[in-house]
Amino acid sequence: MSMKTATHKIPVQHCRDFTQEELLADMRAFRDEVAQSPEKARAFLKSIGVMRDNGEIRHLIHD
Repeated sequence: MSMKTATHKIPVQHCRDFTQEELLADMRAFRDEVAQSPEKARAFLKSIGVMRDNGEIRHLIHD
């Protein structure tokens, strides 16, 4: 699954046009969609750069 196919009801550029409740509902719906399967969760983590293609978790905060 590509995160490009994930459904967001509210485009990022239009976030200011919606209420806080509407934005939270959209975020919750996206979270529920991503959490439906391990494959979807991995695809999301890879799309935001937290997981490498080989499944290794990247350490984004360095000491």
